[in-house]
Amino acid sequence: MRLNTYARPIIPILIAYMAGIVLGERIPGHAGWAMAGMMVSAAGVGWQIWKNRSAHIMPLGLILALGYLSIQPWVAPDFPPDHVIQHADGKKWTVTGHVAEAPVLRSHRVKLVVAATELESSGQHFRASGRIRVTVGAGGHLDMQRGDRIRVTGRLKRVYGFHNPGGFNYERYLAFQKIWCRMWVSARRMTLLNHPETVTLARRIDTFRNTVGRSIDQSVSGESRPVLKSLVIGDRSGISPAVRQVFSRTGIGHLLAISGLHVGIVASVAFYVFKWLFSYSRFLLRRAWVSKFAAMLTFLPVVVYGVMAGMSPSTQRAVGMVAVFLLAYLAGKLQDTVNTLAVAGMGILAVYPPALFSVSFQLSFAAVGFIILGVSRPWPKSGPSPRPSGPIMPKIPGLVRDLVRDLVRGLAGGLIGGTTLAILGTLPLVMRTFNAVSLIGIGANLLAVPLVGFIVVPIGLMGMFVYPLSAAVAGICFHTAGFFLDIVLAVIHFLARLPFASLKTFTPSTIETLIYYVLVSMAVLLAPSLLAWIKGIDRRTLPGFRAENRLKIFVLIAVVAALAAAVDGGYWSYQRLWHKDLRVSIIDVGTGSAALVEFPRGPVMLIDGGGFSDNSVFDMGARVVAPFLWRKKIMTVDTIVLSHPNSDHLNGLIYIARHFHVRKLWTNGEAVDTEGYRHLMAAVREAGTVMPPFRHLVKHRKVNGVTVDLLYPPDDFQSKKAADHWRDTNNNGLVIKVALGDVSFLFPGDIEKPAEAELARRFPNALDSTVLIAPHHGSRTSSTPVFLNRVSPEIVVISCARTGRYHFPHPVVIKRYRRKGYRVFSTATSGAVRMITDGRQLKIRPTVQADSSG
Repeated sequence: MRLNTYARPIIPILIAYMAGIVLGERIPGHAGWAMAGMMVSAAGVGWQIWKNRSAHIMPLGLILALGYLSIQPWVAPDFPPDHVIQHADGKKWTVTGHVAEAPVLRSHRVKLVVAATELESSGQHFRASGRIRVTVGAGGHLDMQRGDRIRVTGRLKRVYGFHNPGGFNYERYLAFQKIWCRMWVSARRMTLLNHPETVTLARRIDTFRNTVGRSIDQSVSGESRPVLKSLVIGDRSGISPAVRQVFSRTGIGHLLAISGLHVGIVASVAFYVFKWLFSYSRFLLRRAWVSKFAAMLTFLPVVVYGVMAGMSPSTQRAVGMVAVFLLAYLAGKLQDTVNTLAVAGMGILAVYPPALFSVSFQLSFAAVGFIILGVSRPWPKSGPSPRPSGPIMPKIPGLVRDLVRDLVRGLAGGLIGGTTLAILGTLPLVMRTFNAVSLIGIGANLLAVPLVGFIVVPIGLMGMFVYPLSAAVAGICFHTAGFFLDIVLAVIHFLARLPFASLKTFTPSTIETLIYYVLVSMAVLLAPSLLAWIKGIDRRTLPGFRAENRLKIFVLIAVVAALAAAVDGGYWSYQRLWHKDLRVSIIDVGTGSAALVEFPRGPVMLIDGGGFSDNSVFDMGARVVAPFLWRKKIMTVDTIVLSHPNSDHLNGLIYIARHFHVRKLWTNGEAVDTEGYRHLMAAVREAGTVMPPFRHLVKHRKVNGVTVDLLYPPDDFQSKKAADHWRDTNNNGLVIKVALGDVSFLFPGDIEKPAEAELARRFPNALDSTVLIAPHHGSRTSSTPVFLNRVSPEIVVISCARTGRYHFPHPVVIKRYRRKGYRVFSTATSGAVRMITDGRQLKIRPTVQADSSG
């Protein structure tokens, strides 16, 4: 292959390699075919070289196959016989191993990654390998460090996540860390055996980071303390959800994670300082080595900062990107910044292919890419920039004055443009990840980034560097950095309270994301010519002016993308507001229940929201249910139905009530003294959501041709509770039937045998339904023969988890379903189960193609 086949050969190579990684992740397990394709491509390249011909396609096929193979160890691993996954059967095991990564404190729990060396159960010992995600309950050993040898006892399970369309893939997230097993243990079931005999460099770094963290704790107070620890040593464990929300609303959430911005600022400050110092050397000045020596020494603070910040994956990528740019500068190749960015991306992906799926990787390269795209355009200038003047400037030495002038120019001109371009470049990724857009992000960044990046971070790093010499001086540095952080936090708290600070958004699809990038890229490419036309400047005089036909191509691409956006808008308008069918989705929320009912022409009902007992550990509404709604472009929920106030049905609704426009809430009026119930009621009051008394709820209604019947409990169930002791929370739950034409769905909540019997007596002919959502998740206490005979469903959908303390569904109930010939789907194996009907036919679309029983 001739080197001049492509103008920038690394770019098509990078695209082919990324395509191979994506293909390997989507269709894993075909390494043999990839090897065959690689050999064919290599043979083709060899033939082209032998014939002295240019090779265009064959090399890319080779790179594509290489990308496919590179991701296979993470998505289709070949586990050795002693790997812990071979014993991840849910039984109790005692695991001996060492702490592989620095422990992380989350919600009063400690999360560890344990590299196993031995397994023990019932007196049997096995050699073991593999990494386990271990969660230690409250009271765990917070002083443990990487390398410590420990022993834990708990149930060893495979990692399973929630399978909903477009949802977060927790299994893939941990697999990319080479973790396929998990274990929850109580603090008393964990034993620290010994510290490592040899103190490694990683352990020394962890010890130093912990020491610096304690010094920050002693020097800084309030909300600034955990934020400064995040900026200096990369420890974000102490940052409260409220502070995270404030940073997110103001569009500066990126400041909390050590990323390209922080490392880039450290590199920029270090480069200018070294350049200023070396400018006093006549030896370097005569040989024009000032800048190159400054660039070489800049590596040192960049690497030290990355190491001291914990070298998280995002920090590693940031350090890698800066390193490539510095190397390009030293080699005199920095003028081709696009190719340099591609080299950085290729280097990172070659070392760690799963980085492609990391949000931080995508955000970093999107931001930098758009900044490069914007600054590389020939923008018309209004005139030369005036130099700072005044009585103070002449007194400053010339070199210092030049340094200050360069920094002022960079901040004044580059910060505004760079921030705007970075926000444009990351907007759809932010929407896909956080489902929120800050409307004041540019202004907040202009205020926060200079203070944090050029004052707080340098002073904080100065404190870290001088700590080994003087803890007192370090404390002064940390206290000073905390003072400026207090100012930043006061400002962003004020900004976050503005009603227009941020906007909740739906989740853009992949096609919409691509359309956006095409449109905005064309806008940036065409903007200089448009600005020149507005100013009356002949655009042909602009440096680097593109030929007229190139501009016409940009316009044509923009028009095609705009038409595609219009078609996409029409498609989603139909999906949300014009469709004539009834859609029911049983969302995968594990052991719990949540169902979405989409009525013809737009109205939406959410029946329960799933949830765990403690929302601070995992908020089902925020992490699962809300993303499911946002992906469907649902921002308004007409009716929320709380069947009964148990946490596995209620807690996921709290987030929905707070962050969606909810018109009505249906409940049976039965209150419980739980934190979740109080939070839900508070959210409903604050939002002004209508909550009619149970007696006033219309028991039979029509919604755009769909019949909604509220069948249970009876209006007087509260007065009967004293006499009927079986009328507990489960048996008092709402039972709803939704029907369109000949197809109907029955939602019985968690009712058990007594309530099923009463329901069957009260409605002997009205329970017949096409689809039954299994009562009480398939528990043995429910699904009695009498009830099933009345319902006589064709399909049963069970909302349950793969593993859990209750072991739903019960085998006896499954056998009962099978004997009656029902088709059975379970969210544990099928993920979210989506059903669509026009009133005559019913289509079932499980997220995971698992076999149904029956």
